[in-house]
Amino acid sequence: MTSKTRLYWDSSIFLAWLKGEIDCGADVLGGIAELVEQIENDDAVLITSILTKAEILRGTLSPDAKSKLDGMLRRRNVVVHETNQWVWEMCHHLRDFYRQANHKDDLPTLTVPDAIHIATALLYSPCEFYTLDALDKHGRYGRRALVPLSGTIAGKYPLTIRKPMVRKPTLF
Repeated sequence: MTSKTRLYWDSSIFLAWLKGEIDCGADVLGGIAELVEQIENDDAVLITSILTKAEILRGTLSPDAKSKLDGMLRRRNVVVHETNQWVWEMCHHLRDFYRQANHKDDLPTLTVPDAIHIATALLYSPCEFYTLDALDKHGRYGRRALVPLSGTIAGKYPLTIRKPMVRKPTLF
């Protein structure tokens, strides 16, 4: 028996799925739909941090979106991981590593939420980490994006981080 694919979603993927955020692109929304299909068919396990529940403002969701979110989070193949000592220690390690990398790339360290998401994903490794956080921002209000970190995190932890994109060929 083969093990199921592990998918990690940060809150940006949940929000795009729940709100149908067209500005992220049809290929991304189609990719999210393909991931949802894998989860609903029980072909994959979805993992996220408890932090996702805090990042999603339920008051901004339509009643249908709230119902969709609640249904997804109740599934047997969805894991909402609570933070623990290991996650916090890894979070500190990741933030320290990327703070020291600042002198090479002039980007700030990871934000606390991003570090928590990555640490949680590493706990469930191997998994595929999905996010819409793809572009670094330099300057005073800079931000280190997650997709560019894909491959090896903090110089030693393997993790694939990507935007969801349509993978199934479209027939015309």
